[in-house]
Amino acid sequence: MKYTNVKLSDDNLSELASLFEREHGTKFSLEYFKRKFKTDWTGKSNIGFFAKDIENNVSAFYGGFPCQMLVEEQKLLVLQSGDTITHANHRKKGLFIRLAEETYNYAESEHFELVFGFPNKNSEHGFFQKLGWKNLGSSTNFTFTFPNFNWFGLCNKFTFLKPLYDSFWKLQLSKFIITPEEALKNYKQSYNGVLKDSHFIKYKLNYGNSKLVLIENKPYWINKDNGIQLGEIFLTNEDIDIYSYLKPLAKAFGVKQIHFSCNEYHPLFNALSCSNAQKSPGYVAGIRGLKNKVLPKNLVFVSGDSDDF
Repeated sequence: MKYTNVKLSDDNLSELASLFEREHGTKFSLEYFKRKFKTDWTGKSNIGFFAKDIENNVSAFYGGFPCQMLVEEQKLLVLQSGDTITHANHRKKGLFIRLAEETYNYAESEHFELVFGFPNKNSEHGFFQKLGWKNLGSSTNFTFTFPNFNWFGLCNKFTFLKPLYDSFWKLQLSKFIITPEEALKNYKQSYNGVLKDSHFIKYKLNYGNSKLVLIENKPYWINKDNGIQLGEIFLTNEDIDIYSYLKPLAKAFGVKQIHFSCNEYHPLFNALSCSNAQKSPGYVAGIRGLKNKVLPKNLVFVSGDSDDF
């Protein structure tokens, strides 16, 4: 079957929402995709390509999200791979590879230095064996458990109580919510990785469900996910007691567990590894050079880097 590649734009974003709805059987908000692909703070937006069949039906999509990466104190324009999907009737026809290469060629022409992402089990083979990505290994999931009464767990176990916890969550957010500028006031990123500046954090808050809160003068970037998931830990002291740092957050939101994922190059990895957190394998990260074929070393990846956070 013959296919035509079509660049993503404001005019055809609705076709992406429709494709996700057909494949996942649930409604996807067009507004969500508008916000997610609106990355003009980087100077680039709407990165991705559709494959359309001879009847102009959308058959597949490969997309990416521009952001900046800090490498040896220099800012690089990079692309995070994401929101890749193929219609069930058009799988095993090479569309994933075709659209990925089209996206990479376009990104290179737009002066992107590299593409990175977090392939799942279904896509690892395509990224690492067919698209030439370098496997950067897995992160570690750290789960801290606290002796609080687990309001989150109780209300999610009994569905009729869930609206009660949702109201409590919103009430607590209203007490503690802060801006990215406030959260980053005393924080300076010291590692090679996705740049966590106010532009990036505002973008993440705008399309996702994460929030920034300040509790006992400590900033936290959080998402409600099986308790609380942290996007990043805005600390520079590598000797910090992580459990004590997180305890006020767990108490304020009535959760028993707080989760955070990072790889071995994170400045707090040793402190996290020596803590009483339960440890498990996390996501796999990968990278491919575009404009610059020399790949940066010792890149840090955290929970908040993922486009799902």
